[in-house]
Amino acid sequence: MRTNRISDPVLLNDICAYITAEANGMYVHEIFSLSKNECVISMRFKDKEFAMEAYMDETTSFVFFPARALSGRTSQALFPELENAKFLCAYANESDRSFFMDFDNHCSVLFKLYGRNANIILFKGGAVHSVFRQQFTKDALLQRSAFEKYSGTSEKQNYFLSRENNELKLSLENNSDTFLQTDNAVEAVNAFAKEYFYIRKFVTQKQKLISTLLKKKQHLEATIAVAKKKTEELIYDSDFKLQADVLMANLHAVPQGALEVQLHDFYNDKPILIKLKKDISPQKHAENLYRKSRKQEIEREKTKEKIDSLQAKLKDVIFDLAAAEKINTGKELKNFIPEDEDKGRQQVIPFRTMKVGDYEILIGKSAQSNDELLRYADKEDMWLHARGVSGSHVIIRKKGKLPIPKEVIARAAQLAAWYSKGKNASLLPVI
Repeated sequence: MRTNRISDPVLLNDICAYITAEANGMYVHEIFSLSKNECVISMRFKDKEFAMEAYMDETTSFVFFPARALSGRTSQALFPELENAKFLCAYANESDRSFFMDFDNHCSVLFKLYGRNANIILFKGGAVHSVFRQQFTKDALLQRSAFEKYSGTSEKQNYFLSRENNELKLSLENNSDTFLQTDNAVEAVNAFAKEYFYIRKFVTQKQKLISTLLKKKQHLEATIAVAKKKTEELIYDSDFKLQADVLMANLHAVPQGALEVQLHDFYNDKPILIKLKKDISPQKHAENLYRKSRKQEIEREKTKEKIDSLQAKLKDVIFDLAAAEKINTGKELKNFIPEDEDKGRQQVIPFRTMKVGDYEILIGKSAQSNDELLRYADKEDMWLHARGVSGSHVIIRKKGKLPIPKEVIARAAQLAAWYSKGKNASLLPVI
């Protein structure tokens, strides 16, 4: 069985050597979270800069190194104690999926890459000072002394990246599914991150496509069932034409002023009771029955045509669903979605938008939408959020070089307050 070695001490030891060499003499510029799953640390000194991102979700955790340092201006700042702290060194821990970064103010950051239980922990001295993912309450009880520095081999290793059925593996052994081999740990984790996000996007899009097709299938099946029931009810209703034929053939046998009459049904060779209406002649009543019969027949035909059309659509959806479930690559997925539909989907923005003067304001709709909004925003945009309560991220898109007008900021602050759980408060601060 292949094991994913994205947090193997051998790999982390190589990564720590890279961090120590590249960030030597640098100072912390920013540490911030892009979302509940991502944390970025940025360091600078003179014209040099260094950035590292840690990603952790419900399945895995890893670190990688963006090509350029990101800006946390519109993100949540973390660990203010490290601001302007000088980086000293990084080192992996023995027999553990974690590594430390030490700074000159007696602070250390532990990157604990324990899969879905991953976390980033700030130590001050030997005790925990604060944590990134606060749901893991036991992490606040950790002691620095519980971790031992890695003492294994520092020889050059080969790393192999493979993928099978959209399962990504970074290992120290070659196999038939390998598509990248390198002895550079940073190249390995960067390639892993790029491929991981690509697969995650692909899987998300595929699941969305399948979910859409399943909903369409269920909707069509339900609509067909309703239409068939309606057809059965139309057939179950009294046969207006039969009654009209019997009535017209026996007009002479209908007593004047009768409200009902029993006549012989010559189609089925049995008696039939026909109800009549007061003040309407039997002949006129028969004409009404013929009209109802024609109307019913037209409705029955339309319903049948509708059922045939819906069943043809259902057949296409079932075919598409079977094809969608077999898609294994992004190219196949792209080819599966019609070009005009794909363009339409690309134009859908997953958050609210509105105009205030000449400025565009974007408002998150959900936690996922908030995360996407931060990715969508530019570093020059302005970010707002109601302080101390959960709510929507609000972004003001920057226009040109002029500062954003105060009235636009005030309106965006109102929106941030309104789209939060504190909207009913008499006074709500917005950051």
